[in-house]
Amino acid sequence: MQKELKTFLIQSLKLKNNPPYSQIKKFIEKYQNSDNIFLDARRGKRVKVLNETLLFEFIREESGFDIYSFDDIEKILNTSTKEENIKYTKDSKNSSITPFNKTMLIKQNNKICLYQDTNLNIQKLVAIENSETFLNIQGDKIFLYLSGNPNKLIREFIKDKEVEFFIDLDIISLNMYENIECKKKSIFVPDDFDELLDKYGNQNLYLKQRRFLKEQYNLTQNIIDKIMNLNKVLEQEVIKYDSY
Repeated sequence: MQKELKTFLIQSLKLKNNPPYSQIKKFIEKYQNSDNIFLDARRGKRVKVLNETLLFEFIREESGFDIYSFDDIEKILNTSTKEENIKYTKDSKNSSITPFNKTMLIKQNNKICLYQDTNLNIQKLVAIENSETFLNIQGDKIFLYLSGNPNKLIREFIKDKEVEFFIDLDIISLNMYENIECKKKSIFVPDDFDELLDKYGNQNLYLKQRRFLKEQYNLTQNIIDKIMNLNKVLEQEVIKYDSY
C-alpha cells in the first residue's frame, strides 16, 4: 500500500475518537477540497464528525476502497496476506485508486464509450448503478454508469444535467441520491415497489446499512418509511426499468 494512502487511512481511523486537529492534518488537506461539509474541524480543537455517511463517501472516493465503517478501515490496515487484502479492499494489485476513477462510461445508441472529460453535448440522461443492468439495457436514452459511489468527474458532469437515477432502493444509495447535485433529478421507483420490497427485499443488507439512516430525508422520505417499516431494502437486480 502506498505510504500516502496508508497515512490517509490511519488519519481517517482517528476520526472515530474525535482527534485533535494537529493529528489529522493530511486528512484535513484533502477534506478542504470536498464539496460536502461533514466535519467540525478547527485548529486547536478536537475534530468532530457531523455526518458519517458523507465521511465514508469521501473516504471511499479518496481511497478507491469499499469502506463503509471504521471497522472496514481497521481491517484494511491490519491485513497480513494478499487474500485478506483482496477481501477487504477488493484490490488484487494493492494499488491506491483504480485508473478508471477519473473516467465515466456512457451508453448512447446502444454503444458504450469511455470519457475522461465533461465536455459533452448531453443535457438529459439516465444514471444506472448496477453494472450488469448498464451493460444489458437498450433504448434511445443516454445511459451513464454510476457505480455505487460516483467519482468526482461524474459528479461534476451531472451538475447541470437532468438526471433520472435507476439505483438500488437502499439506504446508502438513497443517501447518495439525496446529496448529489443536478440541475434536475428524479428517481425511478417501480409501480409495484411495495410488493417487490415485501417479496424480494434484503433484510441482512438493511441491518448492515441502518446505522447510515439520516434523521430526515427531503426527497425520498416515503421510500425510507417503507424500508423502515419492513426492515428491508431493494436491490436494483430485481427491479425492471421499463420507462425507456
